[in-house]
Amino acid sequence: SASCIFYDSLLVSVTTSDKYDMVSASGYSAGYLGGGLLFIINILMYQNPSWFGFSSGSVGVRFSFLTVAVWWFIFTLPLMKNVEEPAIDELVLQKNFFSLMKDAISEIKHTFMDIFRQKNIFYFVVAYWFYIDGVGTVISMAVDFGMSLGFAAGDLIKALLVTQFVGFPAAYLAGKFSQKYGNRNIILFCLGLYVIVVIGASMMTLPWHFYLMAGFIGLSQGGVQALSRSLYAQLIPVEKSGEYFGLFNLLGKFAAVLGPVLMSMSARFSSSPQKTILILLILFICGAYFLCQVKTKAV
Repeated sequence: SASCIFYDSLLVSVTTSDKYDMVSASGYSAGYLGGGLLFIINILMYQNPSWFGFSSGSVGVRFSFLTVAVWWFIFTLPLMKNVEEPAIDELVLQKNFFSLMKDAISEIKHTFMDIFRQKNIFYFVVAYWFYIDGVGTVISMAVDFGMSLGFAAGDLIKALLVTQFVGFPAAYLAGKFSQKYGNRNIILFCLGLYVIVVIGASMMTLPWHFYLMAGFIGLSQGGVQALSRSLYAQLIPVEKSGEYFGLFNLLGKFAAVLGPVLMSMSARFSSSPQKTILILLILFICGAYFLCQVKTKAV
């Protein structure tokens, strides 16, 4: 999770601002493809352990963690070898660990104050906190939600694969469409798809409904993630990208708390598991409202 802060902040140094959307979208697109391919391998290791010389599916599951570690290492090598670090202040290099920690803590206060002073960034941060909470809740609770409706494990796994492989081209296309319609408008469109997902999920009863919802999530998830990153990069000061993306990722991780809490509260007043998910509409609608307040460059 910490590595994502530095990975995201590199966006401003590997390309120019007019290409943020496309570079960010291409990165997420590749991520969906790579994650999907490894996921297929891991599923086969669980469902057909004999193919890999394992005695059981549980052994395959444990070994899959090792494959993820190897995958991360291999695909980090091109980044380490080919992407140059942004210029570093020589005075910073001369400081010891404790001095750097002291400076970092001091800078946190300045970063927060800067965000409150700059309305455009503030509106985006509030919007992002709301809608990424909804996105994170859908991701983290989708399987549990499907299980509560009695769907088989195989159906849930297939739905996750649908999300991965629809997300691969959809994230790339989101970057392309943003060049014509603007990144904020494409994010709003994707949030509209999430509203459809939530309403549809509240009525679904059959496995194919779950596949359909997975397809809609794949269409919208990558676009929201990729273009939120690039829109934020366009709003923040380039020289402080590390600090600002630290906050960006903090919001992304913390955000997945509110959604499950809202769903659990909703469950106390509803006897139907499907209806509990409707509470997430609040997050997407509030996120869309504050995002509309963000001023962006004309396309």
